[in-house]
Amino acid sequence: PKEYLDIQNNTNGITIPEIRKWDTAHGFVFHSWIRLDKDFEHFESAEEEINLQNYRRHLFSLTTNYGTGYEFFIQKNGNFVVSVITKKEFFTATAQSTHLLDGRWHSITVSVVPPKRLFSYHQINVYIDSVQKLGSTMKFPAFAEVFHYCAIGAPYNNVRKAAHTSHQSNTARMNTTPETSSPPAEREEKPKGGLFPNLMEKTFLPGIVSQVPSYFTLPARQSSTTSLDPSVKSYPIGMQDLVFGEAICLKGQLGCVLLAETNINLKSVFEAGPSIANVLATDMIESFDMASKFVFCFSPRACFDGLCLDLAPGNQYNGHVVASSSGIVSIQNAINGVGGMSALLPILDNISQIPSSDVHTSDELIPLTPLASPTRE
Repeated sequence: PKEYLDIQNNTNGITIPEIRKWDTAHGFVFHSWIRLDKDFEHFESAEEEINLQNYRRHLFSLTTNYGTGYEFFIQKNGNFVVSVITKKEFFTATAQSTHLLDGRWHSITVSVVPPKRLFSYHQINVYIDSVQKLGSTMKFPAFAEVFHYCAIGAPYNNVRKAAHTSHQSNTARMNTTPETSSPPAEREEKPKGGLFPNLMEKTFLPGIVSQVPSYFTLPARQSSTTSLDPSVKSYPIGMQDLVFGEAICLKGQLGCVLLAETNINLKSVFEAGPSIANVLATDMIESFDMASKFVFCFSPRACFDGLCLDLAPGNQYNGHVVASSSGIVSIQNAINGVGGMSALLPILDNISQIPSSDVHTSDELIPLTPLASPTRE
């Protein structure tokens, strides 16, 4: 990708306030382009510097007011994990892939297909660089609540804090309808613990978990609602941070991101590559036959002043972004930006006429006499 969002702290990322209007009864497909920074030992959050012995890089989350929903993240060793959070259990399906940490761009696609029959299994497929890395079945009850929170690239709670403080105007501009009141459990502030409990959670517990995996990371006992797939594991709710580490931002670069229905043609998405956002923004969308299948599509090129425009047909789910947008310019475009080769030829001609005896050493600058602008004869 030539344009990307640089996500380096927990206040960066994309949030979609209007996601609560979307009906997810038919499953979804999540597709993104990412480039992860190499392994690091220290991570600076908004409050303090944290020495992370175990962490998970947040890529995508879709949750309800009760905290149930989906979360996709990358482990410290590079494995990609699809997790489903219910009211009682925490299900995970892991795609073994270590090349996500090689410092190159990769595409990640996750397909969540609901069961066609009642009390059946959900089908979860993971594609990395257009190659299927995971295909598992997971049995969990369907979410009856509406999804209210959607975050990409960083945990939602941290992105929401930055959104309400530094970009209130953009938030009001995106929210065309009044926000629904949050439940009392969300409005209540958590009691602040003392220094010792905070020190235990952030320093000692991650080390204990990594050294004693047979106790803390042991999956829960198989229940009647648990899938029989060996790649699916179940943990008690609330053990996410102990087993997989604290949730942090992506710590890398984020390219094009899209969410679509399950009946989308994945082959067309893979063939479009990183430029799929450009395809949606043009008239070529008719040849794709995807106009009604896309939920939202974000491109770093369409992000400005905290607002990330939805490039999918309908433009119903504009996002809020805090991360800075950057781009890569080719050498040809850079030369054309200063006037092309015609502007460089007089300079090169003047350099070639300098005698070799007058050429200074490498630590000195070569003085060049100003030249008049070339005129057409």
